[in-house]
Parts: sequence; C-alpha cells; structure tokens
Amino acid sequence: MYSKLILIIISFMAMFFFACRDNSMAPVNSNPAIVTLTAEETILPANGETSVQCIATDIDNDAISFQWLSAPGTVIGSGPSILWKAPEMEGHYPLVCQISDSLGGTAEAQINFSVVTNGSPIYEIVLDYFNWPDKDYLVCDSTIFYEASWPTGPDLHKDTFDHYRGVNIFSQQLPSYPFWHEEADLVPASRLNQSPYAWPMGYLEWWNAFYEDYPDAAGLAFVSKIGFNGERSQAMLYVETRHRPLNATGYYVVLEKSDDIWVITKVYGLWVS
Repeated sequence: MYSKLILIIISFMAMFFFACRDNSMAPVNSNPAIVTLTAEETILPANGETSVQCIATDIDNDAISFQWLSAPGTVIGSGPSILWKAPEMEGHYPLVCQISDSLGGTAEAQINFSVVTNGSPIYEIVLDYFNWPDKDYLVCDSTIFYEASWPTGPDLHKDTFDHYRGVNIFSQQLPSYPFWHEEADLVPASRLNQSPYAWPMGYLEWWNAFYEDYPDAAGLAFVSKIGFNGERSQAMLYVETRHRPLNATGYYVVLEKSDDIWVITKVYGLWVS
C-alpha cells in the first residue's frame, strides 16, 4: 500500500514536471514594432493630399496588417503606404497607424498634421520688414534652408527651431505652400539657372542682367518654410536678401502671436557678404 502511494506521488510529480516543461518551451509571440511613420508634408491646405508611409518590422517574421485611423481627414489606400486627404476645416489633426501580426501582437504610432485654410500673413509681414520704402524684393519661388546653431535665449524657443529644421528638409514651391500669400512677385528658380545653394551672384554681369529684367526690384530674396512652436504662438523662418556682388545678408526672423496678430520680435543677423 505504501509503495503504491509512493508510485502515485512520483507519477503526479512527473506529470507536473513535464507539463511545466512543455509550457516553458511554448513559443512566445513578440509584438510587431513601428520603425518610422513619416509624411511627405505635415502642413497642408484644406483638401490637400500627402503621402504617408509606415515602416514596421516583426522579429518573428509574422505577417503584418495595417489599419489607419483618421477623423476628420480621409485615408486613401491601404497597407504600409497611403494618401491622407486633409479636411476642409483649419486645425491640427492626428493620423494613427495601428499594426498587428497574425498572433495578436499589436503596436501603433501617430503623426500630426496642420491644415491651413487661407494664406498666412507671416511672409507679408516679414517681406514688408525688408522691403525698401519705394521698392520691393522679388522672391525666388523655391524655399531654401540655412542651418546655424540654435541661438539660445528667451527670444527663440527650442521647439520652434527644431520644427523649422524639420519642415525644411525638402525644398518646396512657394505657390503650393499653404502659408504663402499671392501678393509678392515670384521669380522661378529655373529662370536663375542654378540651384538655390549655388547662385552665380558674385558676377556684376549677372546682376546687370537681373536689373535690366527687373528694374523696379530692390533685389532678390529667398525664404524658408516656417517653423512653429507647439502652441503655434511663435514662428521663425530664414530670409536671405541679395542686391549686388558682395552685398547679401542672411537672417533668422522670429515672430510672436498675440491677440491673433503676428509681430516680429527678433531678427538675428547670421552672415554678411
């Protein structure tokens, strides 16, 4: 009787051991991960469209499904790359990408868009600041980017500067940029025959030809896209003015918004030639 009891106990212990062993060796599913979630543009006009791409990975090599959530705003397409169409109303809108694998693992990420319903006064304010009393600058129709170190201090917020750097990774045609206004005269970059970063403006002959074509111009100006802080109460952009050989200057211009009115609060002179 005693030996039978011992045998039963050993049998239960063996069953428990192998049950635990089988459970410990069962495969554990890992959640998929979103590596990047990026958009070609994050500032759009009403009803504008931009491409969005999600790069995701799964260390178990499970198949990944993509689901896009946007309200308002319209998702066009499916899978890892889609088009996002902005709503008609001005505002800030999130787009969420949710991914899942075949075993129930999930992950998600969010990207935010700003929708602008009309032209912004920022460029008009800034260009009026630089225009001469009797002559206005012509503006190159492609944005440019100049990066100096962040001018630390209370006049320029770090998140404003970081946003400026981020939105200016790619150049854009000003007529298609939502914050541009249509009053200023634009000169096509193709008309100037060079990249915005390598103008042949050290030559007097070039400038003589320019002023023959545009005798009423104060000179030629180049502008960047606008960077904002998170509250959209501060803005900054880069402005470059050129007139003659060895007569050019680059600036960071900072604006603050108070009572819905933008005002220039600081102008940093970055370089002079």
